[in-house]
Amino acid sequence: MAEKLSATIAKIKSNATKFTDREYAKAQLDFDKLFDDHSKLVCPGFRSSEVVEKLKLYFLSLANGETQKGLYLHGNVGVGKSTVFKIFRSMGRFLYEEYGSHKLWFTECTAPWLVNEKMESVSPGYKGNFDLEKYYKGKLYIDDLGMEMLCFNNYELLGKLLFQRHRNGAITFISSNLTPRDVLHRYGPQVFDRMGEMFHIVKWEGESLRP
Repeated sequence: MAEKLSATIAKIKSNATKFTDREYAKAQLDFDKLFDDHSKLVCPGFRSSEVVEKLKLYFLSLANGETQKGLYLHGNVGVGKSTVFKIFRSMGRFLYEEYGSHKLWFTECTAPWLVNEKMESVSPGYKGNFDLEKYYKGKLYIDDLGMEMLCFNNYELLGKLLFQRHRNGAITFISSNLTPRDVLHRYGPQVFDRMGEMFHIVKWEGESLRP
């Protein structure tokens, strides 16, 4: 697999280089193989679908510098939203560790964790190093948007975070049960109006795969 990927990674490492049509087709074949290998590592038995194929094309385009938008993946509970991001993150770690490419590497967290950690960080005796501003930049995946409580029972921390990330032009990936219209109702027009600029929006329908 390393030999097959070498030419692809050489392209990925250069921001200025674009794939030719032939190279793009070759890269897609290698990308499919990489995805299959890591899906077996992360979730044996994971099944592809039309949505998964769209996501693979998105991440390949991201790796090639063809898009600077993030991804908002929403849909039913249990269809595989969180799992597919775990697969892409595993691929990103592999590409970074083996080839030094950061193109598919991203930080991950859940929306509930961010709010809980923010509130814990002001508690007496807190020994962590939480700093919300470090989440304002860089590629970030936020899982379970909408499952978090109000921060200090007062305001929407995730709304503030998304607003700042938009200002910084940071690439954001989100998986959520919230539709874009739900985002408007929960986080307000300040976030909703920026979704088209921030995200490719993908809906994943289907039955829950959880036992």
